[in-house]
Amino acid sequence: MKSTGKVTGIVSNLVTVETEGPVSQNELCYVTSGGTKLMAEVIKVNGRYAAIQVFESTRGLKNGNDVEFEGRMLEATLGPGLLSSSYDGLQNDLTTMTGVFLKKGEYTKALDEDRKWDFTPIAAPETRSWQRTGSGKSRKDGSRTKSWYRSPSRGNIRSNQWPLPGSIP
Repeated sequence: MKSTGKVTGIVSNLVTVETEGPVSQNELCYVTSGGTKLMAEVIKVNGRYAAIQVFESTRGLKNGNDVEFEGRMLEATLGPGLLSSSYDGLQNDLTTMTGVFLKKGEYTKALDEDRKWDFTPIAAPETRSWQRTGSGKSRKDGSRTKSWYRSPSRGNIRSNQWPLPGSIP
């Protein structure tokens, strides 16, 4: 179950939130402002209060605005096409933006899930019988794995979400 809270103080992009459940440092959350969800990260927890850093303008944010904590840390998407794209600090793909700036509360997918990618496995064939050369589309499936592979039953190349900050096993 996700925790919630209410904004109790605002100084630029640093916001204080009174929480109504457990939260942890580095947890991802969204502050609702006028129907728009603004992404933020918990930078300090002190009892029932959490200090969060909002990643965009807090103009229009008010005390009493709702906050929803996601129960997960900020993540980076890893997969085919990662090195051929340009990203901002939240891994929004800058090449898919419709204008010079993203609109408030707007986020893009990190990888093109409709593009086909050629694939040659680097793992030894005896480690996984289903790993073979082929092509497929990048698809987030929620699993965590150290190697990319093509699933013959689905025709997809896996992409993975890795929590940040932290090390990749």
